[in-house]
Amino acid sequence: PENIEDADPVALKIIHYNPANWKSGYALQSAMKIFSRKTKDCIMIGQNVSFDSAFLEYAFLKTKLKNNMHYHKLDTISIAWAKLHKKPSITHFSLRELCKYFDIKNEHPHSALSDAYATYELYKKLMKL
Repeated sequence: PENIEDADPVALKIIHYNPANWKSGYALQSAMKIFSRKTKDCIMIGQNVSFDSAFLEYAFLKTKLKNNMHYHKLDTISIAWAKLHKKPSITHFSLRELCKYFDIKNEHPHSALSDAYATYELYKKLMKL
């Protein structure tokens, strides 16, 4: 990460920031080039996808790179609400609550990779309904 010294310590704690995990990290420009190449023509799927897509759009603008993903996005919160909102046992559509409902393990909540895997598993379960 660039400018890590300016990061909010509380936010770093929530996301379980560990400097050792970033020793082989990429600068934003390089990371976004790789990301753009790997996600060409993909549809972004996420839990509260607008939150993550806003950060990505900012990174694309900042690096002056083209976002090669398809403009459609799928939000697991919206899908879950559409399929489950009439169930009295579900009152919240957070990733934590939906993982509990579907018995999906999210070993490190609020860390990017763990949340991404959990969201992927959630998406698969929702599509089977």
